[in-house]
Amino acid sequence: MIQQGILPYKLEITKEEITPRSGLVLYAEVLQAMGIREEVERYFPQPGSNRGYSPWLFIQPVLMMLYGGGRHIEEIREIRDDFAVRKLVGMNKSRRFRHSGTG
Repeated sequence: MIQQGILPYKLEITKEEITPRSGLVLYAEVLQAMGIREEVERYFPQPGSNRGYSPWLFIQPVLMMLYGGGRHIEEIREIRDDFAVRKLVGMNKSRRFRHSGTG
């Protein structure tokens, strides 16, 4: 632990996952409270096979990316690679967002 001399803050090393996008967790909660997932699942087509994905697995990360300031679809990688946000939002269960080590 490092004791600061001027400000009353203490710094420690942690093994916990941290994220600069913690505000997206609140946004995901708002989406859930508004019932957006249910609306997306009702109006978007469902997968045609057991290997398909539900519409929400595509829509949620795009909404989060746009709300987080993303302007290009490539920026969705920031959501994919942010394990802390995905864990808090419950996106870890998604097969689509498992990290494969490729770009």
